[in-house]
Amino acid sequence: MKKVLLILTVIYLLAFLNFLYGLVLRIYVHFANKNLGHHDDFFGDVTNTWNLVLSIIFFLFAFGAYKAYKSPASHAILKWLVFLPVGLVVLYVLWAIIIIISSGGKWN
Repeated sequence: MKKVLLILTVIYLLAFLNFLYGLVLRIYVHFANKNLGHHDDFFGDVTNTWNLVLSIIFFLFAFGAYKAYKSPASHAILKWLVFLPVGLVVLYVLWAIIIIISSGGKWN
């Protein structure tokens, strides 16, 4: 269980760093455009908002997974929340497999 929690912590941390990198890059471009005189609304672009929201969400999941890894006597709710994104991904993959098999490989 601790090995799985450590792997999940690393995966969530990598996802957090990925979205944080995108956010920092877009902040840099935003201020570079402002210095060149271009009007740029930072939160007008949906990608900036998504990078901000997803980086916060993955940070919280990484922090929760780290806390569950460090203290084995942590609450069951914390461990359930840590495994929630992985469970959602597994359910989505199973749904996609069922759709592909039941439609004979055709999407339409």
